[in-house]
Amino acid sequence: MLELLDYLRANGFKTYISTGAFEALTRVLAPVGNSDGDLGMMAYTADRKGPSLAILIDHDDAAREYRYIAGAERAVAQASQRGWVRVSMRRDWRTVYPAAR
Repeated sequence: MLELLDYLRANGFKTYISTGAFEALTRVLAPVGNSDGDLGMMAYTADRKGPSLAILIDHDDAAREYRYIAGAERAVAQASQRGWVRVSMRRDWRTVYPAAR
C-alpha cells in the first residue's frame, strides 16, 4: 500500500487514509479493498459519475504475509466481472512489511 500511495502522489493524485468508522466518507475516498466487507465501498466508488479506481488486493503471499481467499470470494468475482484492478501481494509488491520510516 505504501508503494501505491507513493505512486499515486507522484502522479498528481491526492490521497487520503480513512477507516470504516464513517461508512459514507470511506466509500467516497477509498476505492481499495481486500475482502467482501469492502465490496460495497468499492462498488459505490466505481458506480459514481466521473473517474474512479477500484482495486482489490489479493492476499496470496504465504511466505511474506498470509495466503487466503476466504471472505473475499464475492469481491474476487465482482472484480473479475467489472474489470476492477486486482493486485497480487506475491507478484506485485516488492515489500510487504517495510522498515520503520
